[in-house]
Amino acid sequence: MVTASFAPSADTGNVELIDSDFHVLNPQQYRYTTRDGTVFLIDKAGGVQKVQCTNGPALTVGPNGISHDAGQGVLFARDAAGRITSSRSPSRTASCIQFETRPPGTRFTVTFQSASTPGALARE
Repeated sequence: MVTASFAPSADTGNVELIDSDFHVLNPQQYRYTTRDGTVFLIDKAGGVQKVQCTNGPALTVGPNGISHDAGQGVLFARDAAGRITSSRSPSRTASCIQFETRPPGTRFTVTFQSASTPGALARE
């Protein structure tokens, strides 16, 4: 169930939603509409699920990647712990980004693979 609209007129801080019988609502999913009309579908456990642009198209976010209504997207590969290890275009012709995961506080590496721009970014 997605809750009805809620549009505060100013920064309100924490908000508790109630229904017409004054019962507290605790939805699993809800829609957040920004002032410019962009709509976010947010899942309490899974985070942002979809972003609907004001001009019509939408981005859909899932555990395996991000897709656009026009067909473009990014696919994620994950390790056994569920961490993203690389991303690529579904067509496999676009750049690929690989992430080397290491323990917190240690060096990590991000490698950009492209026919035109190979390179790497590392952090100590």
